[in-house]
Amino acid sequence: MWEMFKNMHPGNKVSYEIHRTIFTTDFNIAFGYPRTDTCSTCDEYLAKIKSLEHEKQNASNENPVYTSPNKKQKIGRTKEDITAEIKQLTTLHDLHLYIRKLDLFCDSCGGQNKNYTFFRYLHNLVHQQKRFDSVRVTFPIRGHSYMENDKNMGIINQKARVETVKELCDLVQSTRKKPSSFVVEHLSEDNQHIFQKWTDLNKFYKKKASFPIQSIRQFEVSKEHPRLIKYRDTYNGTWTSAVVMDRKSMVLKNLETNNQFFLPEISYKGPIPISAANLQSLKKFCGKEAQDYFTSLVHN
Repeated sequence: MWEMFKNMHPGNKVSYEIHRTIFTTDFNIAFGYPRTDTCSTCDEYLAKIKSLEHEKQNASNENPVYTSPNKKQKIGRTKEDITAEIKQLTTLHDLHLYIRKLDLFCDSCGGQNKNYTFFRYLHNLVHQQKRFDSVRVTFPIRGHSYMENDKNMGIINQKARVETVKELCDLVQSTRKKPSSFVVEHLSEDNQHIFQKWTDLNKFYKKKASFPIQSIRQFEVSKEHPRLIKYRDTYNGTWTSAVVMDRKSMVLKNLETNNQFFLPEISYKGPIPISAANLQSLKKFCGKEAQDYFTSLVHN
């Protein structure tokens, strides 16, 4: 119809998009698709999409959401903490042993998810702990992820006054009631073994990554390639391999022979101390309960 309009009115320079907009808005006519004699392939794909959306909704309704505020008053999370939480996820929370393939979706924060320590631990999960046959990590483009955890964080009241860890836990737990409440994992001295010095894994691996990390879109470890990892800077392109483990590592060979794997030492020996200056600043803005809590912490 646009071609017909141009032939009938050669003096009017109208683009296809403007013609379509006027045609669909001013004349109350829409471009639709036939309700009968539709494409069987398209119908099949649409049915599969609806089925997957239904399964996703059921899964989000049934599975609890876990969050882990650190009772040690540590501000921010490091690559050690994120690695520790992956370890906790793969050993707790009823993650059945028959699950042999792990797919992770992470943001591209270099200090937490997108770093060599995190990649080495995933390699360790497959080849030393032998917990999975393969692990794949996808880093979505910023602003295009729309993942469930982003929506979960969005419903937490960001303006609520929170001074202690207990108040933070209560806020998170009370945020959602349906389909289920958030589950808060308390990380304290009783389970401080969760946090370990995973950077110590470099005794088994090359000290520096031989591949560019920040440009990676997907990262994969599989049991078929003990010394290699695969990565690519697109979501459907060719994979590139990189060597991460030294062939001459006799320690690793001994561990594999004895069916054991290495666990690094604990990162924190107790509550993380705060400076006396920070303690005085906190007292100016906190209530009595929070002041007592921060005073009980070791400070220097």
